[in-house]
Amino acid sequence: MPLRHRVTIHATADASAAGAAPEAAAVRLVSLLPATWEVSGIHCSEGTAALSLLLPGDLTPQDATARITDVLRHPALRGWTRSDSG
Repeated sequence: MPLRHRVTIHATADASAAGAAPEAAAVRLVSLLPATWEVSGIHCSEGTAALSLLLPGDLTPQDATARITDVLRHPALRGWTRSDSG
């Protein structure tokens, strides 16, 4: 059974100063996630993007958090950080 996982990313001062749009950050994040992960919703507001993900059933919320943390190290997402709720 798929695991529903929510993640919210926030612009840091670096991203805000660069005028980074949360919509662009959300698309970049999704493009860097594993192909087996599904996006079931995205909501963007000023400086924040919230994503609802459906993950393969063999993953734990901790696995997802670790993978998202790794993805956020990508240069295309510099200036974005996350908070999660599984």
